[in-house]
Amino acid sequence: MPLHPDEFIGPVHYGRRLHAWVITMRVRIQNRRRKTLGFIGSPLLLSTLALFHTPPGMDAILLSRQNGQAISVWHDGQWAPPTTPLPPPVGSVELTVPNVPWVLRAQWSAAAEKAAFWAQERKRLLLLAGLLLVDAVAAGIFLTLLSRLLRLRRYQEAALLAQQEMLRSTEPIELFHRLTDIIVSQTDCIAAYVVIPDEHGDALKIAAVAARDAARRNAIEGLVPSRDPQHHPYGQMLVSRAFREGIPIGPLPPHPDIIGNNAGLKGLGAVVAWPIRIADNGEPVAVLAIELLARRHFTLRLQQLMQLLAENIGSFLYQQQLYRQVQDLVVHDILTGLPNRSHFEQSVSTAITQARGSGRHLAIGLLDLDGFKEVNDSHGHSVGDAILQAVAQRLQDLCKESLMVARMGGDEFACCLDWQAGDDLNMVSQKALLAVIDGAATVTDMPVSGSLGWTIFPDDGPDFKTLFAHADEAMYAAKAAGKSTYRFYGGAVAAAAERRIQVHQDFLLAITHGDIVFFLQPQADVVAGHIDGAEMLARWRQEDGRWRGPGKFMSIVEQDHRLIRALGIHALQEAVRLRERCRSEGLHIRLSLNIGALHFLHPDFLEDVARYCPQGGGLTIEITESIALADLRHAQQVAMILKERGFRLALDDFGTGYSSMLYTTQLPFDELKLDQNFVFRFRRDNASFAVAGAARLLGDLSGRSMIAEGIANPADLTLWLRMGGRRIQGYHLAPPLPENAFFTWYPCLQPVLRRSVAALLLEDLPLLSHMTGDASYRQDPTMLAASSCPMGKWFSLRRGEYQYIPAFLPAERMHQRLHALSTGADEKALRAALVEMRILSLALYEAIAQQPGDTANGLQDRP
Repeated sequence: MPLHPDEFIGPVHYGRRLHAWVITMRVRIQNRRRKTLGFIGSPLLLSTLALFHTPPGMDAILLSRQNGQAISVWHDGQWAPPTTPLPPPVGSVELTVPNVPWVLRAQWSAAAEKAAFWAQERKRLLLLAGLLLVDAVAAGIFLTLLSRLLRLRRYQEAALLAQQEMLRSTEPIELFHRLTDIIVSQTDCIAAYVVIPDEHGDALKIAAVAARDAARRNAIEGLVPSRDPQHHPYGQMLVSRAFREGIPIGPLPPHPDIIGNNAGLKGLGAVVAWPIRIADNGEPVAVLAIELLARRHFTLRLQQLMQLLAENIGSFLYQQQLYRQVQDLVVHDILTGLPNRSHFEQSVSTAITQARGSGRHLAIGLLDLDGFKEVNDSHGHSVGDAILQAVAQRLQDLCKESLMVARMGGDEFACCLDWQAGDDLNMVSQKALLAVIDGAATVTDMPVSGSLGWTIFPDDGPDFKTLFAHADEAMYAAKAAGKSTYRFYGGAVAAAAERRIQVHQDFLLAITHGDIVFFLQPQADVVAGHIDGAEMLARWRQEDGRWRGPGKFMSIVEQDHRLIRALGIHALQEAVRLRERCRSEGLHIRLSLNIGALHFLHPDFLEDVARYCPQGGGLTIEITESIALADLRHAQQVAMILKERGFRLALDDFGTGYSSMLYTTQLPFDELKLDQNFVFRFRRDNASFAVAGAARLLGDLSGRSMIAEGIANPADLTLWLRMGGRRIQGYHLAPPLPENAFFTWYPCLQPVLRRSVAALLLEDLPLLSHMTGDASYRQDPTMLAASSCPMGKWFSLRRGEYQYIPAFLPAERMHQRLHALSTGADEKALRAALVEMRILSLALYEAIAQQPGDTANGLQDRP
């Protein structure tokens, strides 16, 4: 300024587009808040000094002394001399400059005041308008987010309800119906539906649907989605694409042709579809679809939520599938697919409960295959399994109307069907047995048949356990009747069942109380003329003092491991006691005791022998060939140990089984016992007669003793002796006797010697076929050709040696006449010729028996 030109205060800094005035005064201008507004006498920054940003109309700023003397004036954007005239103000303000005797007065005109006001208020108004705009935008965004959040919350609640429904649903279709209902009721979608593959074609059928209105529901139910993309327009539906591609599709607008052809779908804005899988790489089992009014409503988070729901449904269906498979394995037989025993029992028990209330009758059948074990052993389990599958299929086809056909285990099947009085179970039984034969015939040429037993509810029992036991009894009765047949429970079958139950309940107690005792039946060497043994035969003493024979309980005991072992141990103990009594009585005989197959093959049998009868001297153990059939190798090992301990072994019931000849060579038997029924058939059956001759040859060659059981009369004894036999057991000698009676009557039991009966050589045994009193009951030899008949062959073979015997040639001519008469109808002449043939055969036998040397009678002198 002009008054102080030489004073300088520091450097001057220039800002962009701003200039600073340099003045000599150093005064700071502040407001009441101590904020610096500017400086006087220092560099003046226009950007920080609001006072100098004067709006248009600001007149001046006057700087004066306290006494009113003007110092300088700011006017029109520059400092002017203090004498510069100023217009009259409409307002002013004065400020005292601290530390300096100056006064700063700012004055302004009306226009400046107005401009200053709007300069300040415009900023506020603009700020307020901006704030209102921001609030409006924020409110819009907030409402949009809130709407989306609420929509998401509703879908989340729907998904939660669907998860809970999965825990209650047991069937997929039931779950799909509940799922669509939940989605429509809980969310803003207008429809939801589920499609599943059609088993009979390329179509996808609507499995479940829910909609806001009935018209839309009916329209959706009328859709026919297709897996075939060429099927227009249904092959292009979003659900069809989602099924084919296996990925979510949408939200997209629906196919226009579908909307155009269906008024019920009007207003549809978008569709979203999610495939539902139970395996990651498998074809979808269903597709879930949702219809919306607007595409924008379905956000990415909603899509992710529904995708997760679809995956959860797939996992649930997979778990259900696994559960059903496990349940199927639990209640069904893996091999045949039929219900198993536990499922059959449960189902039949339920049917019995229902039938009891309605008065219905049920027929329960139990079928067991005959000959299956032989096929299984011969051809292996694969063939056996194929037979079971074929039989199961035919039984299932046959019994479609029945409540159930089941495999009970092994080769045993069962069925349950409604039965009314008058229904022909005989026809059903015949068809079932034929189904077994036909089914097995498709797999093997070996014969396989069935034995079937029936029981009726409520006639035969009140519950499944009782009825099943009765059906089992009837089935075993069918087996006993010759197999490949059927029986109904009742009568003799019921009596046998009661007997079986009574034996199982009372037999062990009878042993403990001493009611199972052993009678003794003597065995004799008729040729030597003395008794050389006795067989121990079990008898059961009843409460009334009467005795029950083995035919009433032994077959039941032999089939039970527990009972037959208890009886075997009891027999070993009694054998030791009886052996000591025989020695004390001076009787030098061997005692024979029977051991059942189940006990002989029991793992603890040898321990039982070592404990109760360690020394086998004077004892013979009789076993049947069923032991060898069950386990030949184990039987051989046990037999050798018994032999080492001094026991003799006898093959009981020889000739009744299929393989007796074979097992006599593989087991160390000392004795072969011809079954009593077999002996009974000697005089009536050529086949039995021939086998007896072969048994005699086997005994001669192997050194084994032969004994014939069941010799009941002189004719049996005479025939046995003529065949070369010598040891016998049977009622002709003595019946089974109580222990004391045996020892009392032993001296009187010496057999009558029959040394006058000559034994024929093996080559001459055919001669005996016409010598017995029952020759007329044999299979008629004249039905064969004369040259192939055993007697005809014998005449040809022995003619050179016996033709000098007077009766030989007449007998040969009579034999030829018999064959000639067999072709005619003169039965009277044929019978007369048979009598004449018997007389001539006896004469031949007498003549041959008188021959010197070894021709006859040589076998009688064996020791």
